Amino acid sequence: MTETEHFVVSSTKMRMPVSHVGLTKDTTDAIVITPFARLGLRSLDLVEVVMAAEQKYNIEIPDEVFLRDGITPAALAGEIDRRRQRQSA
Repeated sequence: MTETEHFVVSSTKMRMPVSHVGLTKDTTDAIVITPFARLGLRSLDLVEVVMAAEQKYNIEIPDEVFLRDGITPAALAGEIDRRRQRQSA
């Protein structure tokens, strides 16, 4: 798991219900590939995850990127890494 995936998953775990769709907060490998909605996160929770990443990495992520249906923590982490690479180029 990349450092960015770890950050996104940690931020997600803080906001997800104790147990949702058979996943617990301890099942990190499953969380990273499970869509945010199936993890029990509301749209406000997802916005908070994105805002935390924007602040940590000093980037901006447009709403249409993270409000796509079925977006996963891994996909969001990939988008964060792409934006960080563009910023440093």
